[in-house]
Amino acid sequence: MIVWYSVIALCHLAVFLLLIQQTAFLSKRMLGISMVFTLLLASAISISGYSELNLLLLLLLIIIGLPKRQEGMPVFYIVGSALLSYFVVTILRIIVDKSAYTLYLQTPFYYGVTTQLLLPLASALLLLGLIIVGRKKIVALSAILQQSKWYPVIFVISLVGNILLMIASQPKIAFLQTWQLYLANQMMLYLWGLTLLLGLIVILSIHFTKEYANIMSQKQADKELMHYMQKLEATHEELATFRHDYMNILLSLDYSIRTHDLATIEKTYYQVVKPTEQVFNQQQVEVLKLSRIANIELKSLYYAKVREAQQQGIQVYLDIPLPLPILSIERSSLIRMMAILLDNAIEAAASTEGKEIYVSLFETPKQSYHMIIRNTYANTQLSLPNLFQKQHSTKGAQRGLGLYYVQQIVRKHPQLTLQTTMTDQYFTQHVQVTNYAE
Repeated sequence: MIVWYSVIALCHLAVFLLLIQQTAFLSKRMLGISMVFTLLLASAISISGYSELNLLLLLLLIIIGLPKRQEGMPVFYIVGSALLSYFVVTILRIIVDKSAYTLYLQTPFYYGVTTQLLLPLASALLLLGLIIVGRKKIVALSAILQQSKWYPVIFVISLVGNILLMIASQPKIAFLQTWQLYLANQMMLYLWGLTLLLGLIVILSIHFTKEYANIMSQKQADKELMHYMQKLEATHEELATFRHDYMNILLSLDYSIRTHDLATIEKTYYQVVKPTEQVFNQQQVEVLKLSRIANIELKSLYYAKVREAQQQGIQVYLDIPLPLPILSIERSSLIRMMAILLDNAIEAAASTEGKEIYVSLFETPKQSYHMIIRNTYANTQLSLPNLFQKQHSTKGAQRGLGLYYVQQIVRKHPQLTLQTTMTDQYFTQHVQVTNYAE
């Protein structure tokens, strides 16, 4: 019985931690907490006979969750996750137990005392296994629930459901016994009704939250694209002005040459022409290379970011050996992802002495499009596993979302892969897109 209690407690703990985006529920510490609390709770219930004490598990979940909550996660969501996990796991346990018992009755085996002990344990282990297998889905669901406008309704349903579970658990408190007698005939009907309602609201939350997120993502991408186009227009105007001024300089040199004024020629060359030569050539080379990108939005993005990097004194090296086709991947997702990676590269390179960014774009015979961004970086304390965690940042509070969103975009699109590597001096992001449109 103690083992069964421990497994059930671990199921509650696992779902709760996953709902608050903590995946280490199988750690030694969590297993230890589950065992100790189970022993204390089972002893208290056995001695007192108060089954209502099972709800102390809710208190334990909240106590564990508060110190672990991520930055920006409200206490309301922690309490709601505890209520939701307790209600859902209890309902699932009832379903699995009844299903296992029904299946067992269809077998020719004798239902003895040993089976009475082993069957609930087997059901509990099966439930734990299902939770472990579906842990990524639960974490993904938690991200949706945090943004859902329906979450207060989910909170209320979970609260009411837990109250009904407490009333249905053969309570010893007189007030609860009165309600148990009053609701005895309709109790399971109410519980199944709440379960169906909860499931419906969760499905609606998933649908509307994803739809809202897609709309906001598209708006953000359009806003960023407009920003990049404005930068591109400003750059074109800058080049036009530069060309006009340069022509005026050449006219003045023409007059000096015709009058054989060597002193003026030399002065104009070293003070005006020579300093602008490198800038002019570099800009022209970058423009020529970027013209090989067929995707206008992607071309605009790279152009704007190259100019932004150059204005910060960063040396940008572009390698685009052949013309690149238009990609079949969703435009807004690709633009948003590359914008984040380029912004990170510029910010990291700007803080180093070398100030270098290498960008390589090429295709391979197997219908793969590669975009590699390599930059110098100064932070030697970087940890790759932590970089993609939500809210993690090396740049201060409220800025640790960039790479987290990049990872979400990669997960959303099967044709995208991202490989991140680090050396002592360089940080590299390798994006690969497959199955582009010809």
